[in-house]
Amino acid sequence: MTSSIIKENVPMLLMGIVLPFYIAAKMESGNYDLLSFPTNWTPKLDLCVSVVYIAWLLGQLILYMLDVGEVIPGPVLRQGKRLNYRLNGFFAMVVNILVFLFATLCGFRVAVIFEKITEVVTIACLIQFLISFILLFTQKTENLPNYNINPVVNRGNILEDWLVGRSISPRIGFLDLKFVFARTGMIALVLFNFSVMAKYYEDNKTTNYTLLLAIGMALVYTADNLYHESSIVFIREMREGCGITLLIYMIGISVEYGLVVSYVATTKHELPLYCLLLIAVIFLLGYWTYRSSNNEKSHYRANPDDPIFKEYETITTASDKHLLVSGWWGMSRHPNYLGDIVIHVAMSFAAGFTNGLPHLNAALITSMLLYRERMDYDECKDKYGDDWDRYCHRVKWRVIPYIY
Repeated sequence: MTSSIIKENVPMLLMGIVLPFYIAAKMESGNYDLLSFPTNWTPKLDLCVSVVYIAWLLGQLILYMLDVGEVIPGPVLRQGKRLNYRLNGFFAMVVNILVFLFATLCGFRVAVIFEKITEVVTIACLIQFLISFILLFTQKTENLPNYNINPVVNRGNILEDWLVGRSISPRIGFLDLKFVFARTGMIALVLFNFSVMAKYYEDNKTTNYTLLLAIGMALVYTADNLYHESSIVFIREMREGCGITLLIYMIGISVEYGLVVSYVATTKHELPLYCLLLIAVIFLLGYWTYRSSNNEKSHYRANPDDPIFKEYETITTASDKHLLVSGWWGMSRHPNYLGDIVIHVAMSFAAGFTNGLPHLNAALITSMLLYRERMDYDECKDKYGDDWDRYCHRVKWRVIPYIY
């Protein structure tokens, strides 16, 4: 009988493999018609691209290991164990941008990243498959500390172990592979978007303000997440196993998030100034909601006795946990999800509405966050019991106030 883990993760794995190649083929062909299936989406290996990609990936591992940035404890695992993480993702992004600019000044055609996107996706997928098999055969259950064992697998089913990972946090000394891969996808997005911009200028010898806005919004979102990297430490994925499903998902970030930028550049799509201003306002409102709500939550967790929270109301649970029912977290149970959705919807608006494909990422992000909210609800109901019912009675809206 097929387990629920296999039933849930095999489709996710297939989508995680197929979707990046599908999008890459669309980018290469310049045909962004959602209903037109690409004919050139087979994997392609290129020796030069592979060498550069592997060198770049090793560079990201080295940047994480540099003694730059704060080291903080991560989420509480079993036995009360907390692993340490170095927060230098913003520094790593800046270094990558400087190297990119230096390569450009030295005459290297950085536009080749965009032109060879299928080759990049191919080697990225192969590397992640290789890493997943190495982890499968080296992360033996009997050799893992109890706190690092993924509790949902390790039952003797090798397919389950491969799909979702035997360990929660595979490490080589202090180097946390999952954490580095999580931020590497965002850094790759920045470089990809810059490559698209370079290709556009190379072909047209001019600029496109719609393209600049699309790249700027993605850069702000990425830079913000890496600057506030401590929030990545506590996302759901950091408490789950590190298998092939998660690894493949992480490499798809740059391709899927880069859809709007590549569409605008390839089709030379331009919007009037008033549309650009409206999109920028929507994006900034989403960003304000996203960042302010996350900061409020982090601040309260770190220092609930701060005078700023003097007038805030909370619900005290049986486990002496205090649930905020004021401020952002009194408006909605997940105002950060709301902000995240608005951000991605605004970014997709830069592509206009004549084609559905550029809006794919916003649709995927929205569906993922709404699904995650349901998972959060079930977990909190199990954890807090009747106290969670009291909280939900007080904070009625799941994500969008007065709507959902």
